[in-house]
Order: sequence, then structure tokens, then C-alpha cells
Amino acid sequence: MEEAVCGTSYSQPILWNYGKPLLLPLVKEKSDNMGGIITNGQKRKVEGGLHREIANKEGSDMLSEYTKKIFDSIDPTDYIRVDYMITDDGRPFFLEFNICGNLGSHAAIALSANSVGISHRDLVKELVYSSISRNNSVYGFF
Repeated sequence: MEEAVCGTSYSQPILWNYGKPLLLPLVKEKSDNMGGIITNGQKRKVEGGLHREIANKEGSDMLSEYTKKIFDSIDPTDYIRVDYMITDDGRPFFLEFNICGNLGSHAAIALSANSVGISHRDLVKELVYSSISRNNSVYGFF
């Protein structure tokens, strides 16, 4: 049994962006569940009680550095989301990374992209174009 890490959850989306990683703003997530546990149902909007917002600057530089290192080391496809927990005393804990996670309009990546002026439609479109570019398949689609 592992010790539970209590604190605040954060998600850091990053796009492959035609070979030049683009870090999107950090998303802070809070659950109304006991212990702040975020369920799959909450992430999929089947259950209520999950609140997401763009995180303030505090702590985001540190997590962005970690996210960039993870991104560089795993060489993902077109985007990832890295999840962290920061304890009340400021200690960061890596939880997981999700390669090609949820792209729904309610997802953390869509909220983050929208906060910098990228609509959900444009996000999905650019991910498709980025994938085509990454796979050197442009000639087959246009």
C-alpha cells in the first residue's frame, strides 16, 4: 500500500507542435470528493464535482520544467498531458503522463489551449496537421 499524497492536482499539457514543443498553461483541478480524489467519471463529465481553472503563476515554472524533461525523454506522438500533485507545503509529486489523452471540449488540454486563444476546433485541426507532418504524409492528403 502506498501512502496517499494529499494536495492540489495540476495538469500540464504540451503539444509536439511540428517538432518544437509548446507548453500550454497549467490547469489546476479540484474535486469535491473526500480526499480530493478525481474520478474517471468526473474527468469525462459523467459525474459532477470536478472544478478546473488555469493555474496562477506560482509553481507553474517548476512543473513546466519537469513536463519538458518528461516530454523530451519519452518522445511522444503529438501531445501529452502530465499530471502532478502539489502538497500543501509545496512538494511536487509526479502522478502520471497521458499520451494522446482526452481531447473533448471539456478536457484539461482544451481549457488550457482556449486560455491562450486556441479554440477547440483549431486545437484538433492543428494536432491532425502536426501528426501528418510528423509522419511525412502531407502529400497524401492535399
